This record gives sequence, structure tokens and C-alpha cells, in this order.
Amino acid sequence: MNIKMTVLEEHMKVVMKITDKTIEALEFYQNGDEAQVKAATKEILKLEAEADILRNSIQKRWSLQEGPRKYSAMELVETIDLIADYCEDVALLMEMRPGSIPQSISLDFGNFVKKVHSTVEMLSQAVSVSSKFSKKYCRDCESFDRLYEGSEVGKCAKLDSGHTSGLRSGDAVCEIEKAEVLFVMCDDIGVKEEEADVMERKFRAMAFKEELGLNPIQTLHFLQIVNNTDYIANSAKDAANALRRLY
Repeated sequence: MNIKMTVLEEHMKVVMKITDKTIEALEFYQNGDEAQVKAATKEILKLEAEADILRNSIQKRWSLQEGPRKYSAMELVETIDLIADYCEDVALLMEMRPGSIPQSISLDFGNFVKKVHSTVEMLSQAVSVSSKFSKKYCRDCESFDRLYEGSEVGKCAKLDSGHTSGLRSGDAVCEIEKAEVLFVMCDDIGVKEEEADVMERKFRAMAFKEELGLNPIQTLHFLQIVNNTDYIANSAKDAANALRRLY
């Protein structure tokens, strides 16, 4: 199966724009800027519709393909698109009920948003790296597993036989380096996602202990924003895992 990762990269770029705009909207919301939140939400909805069109086009094209990588590829594009869906949810939540973030957690909330944003940034970079892999090299998942498990520079000579026989030695070394970068990126996304989860749980605990100074409706609204923002990072991690399985 010939999966063209460049089309996925195009979709990822739109999802990255949506994420950037959502982070911007969260900053406006944090400062109580209702007008800017509404303007950002309008743009997010427009971009999310564009992302859906790209997702549908990719899925239609890939659904006609055959091979073991088909379902991993379909899972990957669907999970990336979930990031855009959760961004849309966050934006609509902020628009439907104007408000702001409690001053007592303003700094922590800002750090939380940055961690969530970083997971999507790293995923975008990982998708870009994956699009540059050699098609012949990427065809065999087992060869990728072996390379990842024993990919020190001193072992590169072993790549001159077996599944990589069609590659020059220099190409093989280059592909190993790309693979290492990709898997490290996927690992780093998981680390950042866990850091975001820790902060999300902290906010939830504070809300249930009534430490935020919010009334019940404000508390529910705040938790909905936090939860959906955290889902953005969760989806980025899930997409990274799907990308790893693809290779």
C-alpha cells in the first residue's frame, strides 16, 4: 500500500492553525476579552470545516487502498482531526458563556495551555518528518521495529541486507536517523500530555474543593473548558501512537 503522507501533512497544517487560533482564543478568554473570543471562534469554525473536507478527501482516497497499513493510516487521520473537533468545542464553550479564568490560577492555566499547545506542535513536526521517509523503506513495519530497537550508528552496516537491500548505505543511515527522531517525538508528546493531565486533575480537585471562588454554573463551565482543552493533548498523544504503529 502506497500511503502518501504529504496529503496528511496538508491536513495537519490546517489542524495546527486551528490549534494556534484556539490557544489565542483561550488567552483572550483568560483576559475577559469577549469580542476577541467571538472573532477567534468564527475563524476556528471556518478552519475546522476546511479540516473536515481534507479529512474526508484523504479517507476516501485511502479507503480504496489495500494492505495492513490501511487501517493504521485511517486511524491516524481520524485522530488528528479529533484535535480540530476539540478545539472547536473549546471555542464554542468560551463563546456561549462569557467569563474569565480565576485570578488565583491564571498563571497555572497559562502553563497548562502552553503544554497542550506543545503536544500538537510536536505532532505536526512528527507528521512532517514521517512524510520524508523513503517509501521503500517504510513499507515493512517489521524492519522499522528492528531498526528502532538496535539503531545505534555503529549498527548501521547491518542495514545493507534484508529489507533495506534497495537502499544505499548512506540512505539507510539517513532513514534510521529519521526513524529515531520520529519515535523520540512521539515519546515527548506522551510526556507533555501527561504533564497537561496532571494540571487538569489539579484544576478539577480545586473545583470540587470549592477553591476557585466560582458559583456552581461557573465551575461546571470552567471544568468543561479545561476538560476539552486537555482532550486536545490526549488526541495529540493518540495520534502520535497511531503514527508510530504506521511505521
